Amino acid sequence: MTGLAGGEHSLYFDKTGIIHSTGACGLGWCREFPVQKTHFGFSPVRLEQARLVYASYYHNLAVSARNQLYIWGCGTFTEEGLDGVIPALGPGIRTDRGEGPHHVTLPNQEFIAGIAAGAYHSIVWIKPSNTVYTFGAGQLGQLGRPIETSRDESGLPVDPTPKPVVGLPQ
Repeated sequence: MTGLAGGEHSLYFDKTGIIHSTGACGLGWCREFPVQKTHFGFSPVRLEQARLVYASYYHNLAVSARNQLYIWGCGTFTEEGLDGVIPALGPGIRTDRGEGPHHVTLPNQEFIAGIAAGAYHSIVWIKPSNTVYTFGAGQLGQLGRPIETSRDESGLPVDPTPKPVVGLPQ
């Protein structure tokens, strides 16, 4: 068993490849439910067997035994009671209403060797090409690549689509 801690949640990954979660962004709790319904026990995550798992501050990444990237988490940008963009959750995922993991398609589906994430961005390392893909928020340069024109609702640069970082040493 491996334990992982995110910002306001915890995950554990058992020897059978099943992920269990509790807390806010592990989705044991979701802002859609009143505080008194906060989940204080671990529940299995609705995902096929995983071989890699990463708990970030506001979101989680997992790679399935079939080499598929999945991501889930909680909405963190709120204005006037509306959920905002979570760019690190990938393209087309604008809000979190307590759903389970979403599949994120990578442009080059080689072997996923590693995953990591910050609060609002994600990194995926692919082998044998040694390509690094990044996606999510990029206002501080954390994607390691230029962002075209994508902006979130507050005007910050984001790119929810995984794209390669160019110029990394091999």
